[in-house]
Amino acid sequence: MNAASMSEVEPLKQRQVIQSVARASRILLAVARSAHGLTATEVATGLGLAMPTAYHLLATLEEEKLLSKESGKRYTLGLSAIDIANSPGLRVRVDAKHRQALGQLAETTRETAYLTGWFRGEIRILATVEGSQAVRVTGLEVGFTGDVHARASARSSSPSPTRNSAHRSWTITSTPDSPR
Repeated sequence: MNAASMSEVEPLKQRQVIQSVARASRILLAVARSAHGLTATEVATGLGLAMPTAYHLLATLEEEKLLSKESGKRYTLGLSAIDIANSPGLRVRVDAKHRQALGQLAETTRETAYLTGWFRGEIRILATVEGSQAVRVTGLEVGFTGDVHARASARSSSPSPTRNSAHRSWTITSTPDSPR
């Protein structure tokens, strides 16, 4: 029997989901999206889990260091979850020519320069070069996604031109997948 006729005989296999893995994933997402972590009761109630199930899943995630139990019995992301969040696979690689242009912009304006772009459906800071006379803005680091368009990427400054200053044009372009 060849492969073509086998596929006609055998029923298509449905994608199998392991319920405990799905539940643990939802717990991690809920904790990650919470401002101050979640208690076991909040997890159970929010995800529709029985308390014993919530406790077992939370204990497993804590054992694997994906969650950390803080004072007040609140669960927050653990060190292993932070390792996942900081993994190289979640970073965009920036071309040398873009880094060079960013460096030139920071040198010319003496301000911190930010390279932003679309990454997985969000505007994200992809690279920064600190300027020599930069105003320090905390929290704007590579990977930041919260309202970037209204913060660093929308900020523009230019030094007062002098007689011998070089004038460069910096162009912001949109790509086909940029929202309009």
